[in-house]
Amino acid sequence: MLAAIGSGFSDTRTVTRVATGNAQADGTVLDLPGGALKVALGGQLRREALDRHGSSYTSTTAPVAIAAADVGRTVAAAFAEARAPLFGAENARPGFRSLEFSGAVRVERYSDFGTTANPKAGLSWGPAEGLNLRATYGHSFRAPALTELNDTQLYTAAQFPLGSGRILGLLLQGGNADLEPETAKTWTLGADVQPSAIAGLRISATLFETAFEDRIDQPARQNLAGVLADPTLAPFVRRIQPDTSPADLQLITALLADPAAASAGLFPPQDYRAIVDARLVNTGRLTVRGLDLQASYAPPLAGGDLNLSANASWLFDYVQQLTPTSAAVDRSGQAGYPADLRARLAADWTRGPVSAGLALNHMGDLRTPDGRGIDSLSTVDLRVSLKGGDGSRLRGVALDLTVRNLFDTDPPFYDNPDGFAFDPANADVVGRFVSLELSRSW
Repeated sequence: MLAAIGSGFSDTRTVTRVATGNAQADGTVLDLPGGALKVALGGQLRREALDRHGSSYTSTTAPVAIAAADVGRTVAAAFAEARAPLFGAENARPGFRSLEFSGAVRVERYSDFGTTANPKAGLSWGPAEGLNLRATYGHSFRAPALTELNDTQLYTAAQFPLGSGRILGLLLQGGNADLEPETAKTWTLGADVQPSAIAGLRISATLFETAFEDRIDQPARQNLAGVLADPTLAPFVRRIQPDTSPADLQLITALLADPAAASAGLFPPQDYRAIVDARLVNTGRLTVRGLDLQASYAPPLAGGDLNLSANASWLFDYVQQLTPTSAAVDRSGQAGYPADLRARLAADWTRGPVSAGLALNHMGDLRTPDGRGIDSLSTVDLRVSLKGGDGSRLRGVALDLTVRNLFDTDPPFYDNPDGFAFDPANADVVGRFVSLELSRSW
């Protein structure tokens, strides 16, 4: 029993509750020359609550109550949407086979963050047969979750790499009661092509940009192994010399005396050389730009239906500015961040009760934070399905075989400072995964 107590543990119970009520009315309000004008109006009332309590035995033989939380918020919202076809089949003319405008606005009143109004507008234009052009623009708003505001604070000692050695630092983790909402502005431009000369062919392209402000994140956690050497993370690191600076000694002593400190007494205060803040914070800006491409073709084959599809996402920019005064850095294609190229080619064939599919997944090459290359990754997935026909005794029975990563391809090697040899943000080490499912429906 004493050994168990001495090893340290915590006992925490967290309960979250959400109750919502919604009301909506929608339908056609009048007929325009291009079609029906449709409108939707509605409202929502939502109540969120968080209750957390517990005890910690991480540094004492007697239980110490953790910082409890019993908080809640009420959100009242109203929204309106409209879809107005100005040109359609009944009044089409050269250059305007179709033209449709859509708009929406949502107003929310938070009991803890005030009122916000977020609009969205869209335009869809068909200038010629088989061609459609579209555009959207909108604002969005996300208040920090109650768990992000009230997550348990935890301060732990950690050895951080620096050069060829390591130094002792205090790692601050947990929520942040001072978080502010994050906002974003998004626009898209796209085109859809369905050439009449090739039945079943459809091609789509979409340019997009999303610009976040005050994004809620934990920047230091993204690179704990290199946090002391990464200049972009300098705002979240404080280097200290408590053995020579009375102010630094007073600061680290106060942090170690805090109930959130799980490492009190493990090391003398004078041994610490850094304080790393990995708590949730509002970062500066994040701008994501890219291009999505999609194509599909569905010709008949061998008495069945073949569906060929291709999807690709090309990330132009993933520009991150962690604080208003820090430099903007493009992270696209860097280990730990989204790959700048992802693609999937798939072929699915169906004939009666039998269907089969093969897909090729590709991720472009990456780079390490110091500029070294990481190889690209390609894997193959297989799917086979058998279903009982309507007139058979096995009607409603289905057997599905799925094999992910058919050839058991390893993720590309990455000398990750966290101590494992791959990038978990873009790959995994599960390898070949086989699932067999038998289902019956009636």
